Amino acid sequence: MKKFIIDIVIFFALIIVAAIPVDLAISAHKRSVTDDLRYSQWNDMFSGNVNADMIIMGASRARMHLDTEILDSMLGVNSYNLGMDGTWLNYQIKKYDVLCEYNVKPKVVVQCISYGSLKYDDDWYPVETIFPYFTNRVMWKHIIRETNHNYFQKFLPCYRYLNYARFARPMKGVIHKGYLPSDASWSVEGFTKKDSTDFLYDERTTVVFEDYIRRLQHDGIKMVLLFPPQYIGLTQRIAGLDRMYKYYDSISAVYNIPIMDYHYDSISYDTQYFCEPTHLNGTGAELFTRKFAIDLDSVLNFARN
Repeated sequence: MKKFIIDIVIFFALIIVAAIPVDLAISAHKRSVTDDLRYSQWNDMFSGNVNADMIIMGASRARMHLDTEILDSMLGVNSYNLGMDGTWLNYQIKKYDVLCEYNVKPKVVVQCISYGSLKYDDDWYPVETIFPYFTNRVMWKHIIRETNHNYFQKFLPCYRYLNYARFARPMKGVIHKGYLPSDASWSVEGFTKKDSTDFLYDERTTVVFEDYIRRLQHDGIKMVLLFPPQYIGLTQRIAGLDRMYKYYDSISAVYNIPIMDYHYDSISYDTQYFCEPTHLNGTGAELFTRKFAIDLDSVLNFARN
C-alpha cells in the first residue's frame, strides 16, 4: 500500500513537472501577440509601449467609443485606450496601477463612468485575459492575489487553462492603441428585451475610487469624468438616475473635477450610431470622438499646455 501511494505521488508530480514548460509556452505566446483584443493592451503595458500623455479608462464603452487616432490628431497628444470589457471601477483602477509600474504616468486621465461603474466585484472578467500573466509579480501585487481564482488555478501549472475553450480562439480586430470599434448595426430586438437597470453602488468601490482620484491629483494628473453616449431609451430606464448624478456631482465638487455628460447629446437619440443600447458602432464612435475632442480641448486647453 505504501509503495502504491508513493507511485501515485510520483505520477502526479511528473505530470506537474511536465505541465510547467507547457504552461510557460502558452503564456509566453499570448504575451507576444499584438492583434488579439484580450491581450494587446496588457502586452503594450508590460513592454512599456504605452507611455501616453492621455489615458482613456473605463469599461467596454471606453474601448469602443473613443478613437485614439482621432484624439491624437485633433488634440496633438499621444493617447492610449485602456477600456476593459465587463469591468467595474475597482478593477479598472488596478489596471491603471499595473500600467504605472511599466510606463510613465499620463498627464491626463479620461475616466468613463456609467450607472454600473460603482459595482464591486472580485471576479475578473473575462477571466482568461489575465491567465498569461500569472507569473508576473506586478500582476500578483495588484490583481491576482485579490481575485477569486481558486488555489489550483493560481498555483497548478496549466490548470487555469482547462475548460476555457475561448482561450484558444483569438479575438481579432484592427486595434489602434487599445481602441477597437464595432461594425455591427442597431439591434432592435436586443433593446426591446432589455429590462430596466439600476444604478449600482458599493461603498467599497467608492473608497477605492476616491483614493484613486487623490493619487492622481497628488501626481499632478488632470482628470475628467465622462458619461459617454448611450441610447436615450436606456437612460430613461435607469432606476436611481438621480442618485447616480447626485453622487458624481458631489465627487466633481469635492475634488474639482469636470464632468462631461453625453447621455442627452443628439447622438444618444439616433440608433444609426449604435450597435446596441450601451455601445456606439464605428460610425458613431468616430462622430463622438471628434465632438468630444473639441469639448475636451475647451475644458483642458490642450493648445496652451
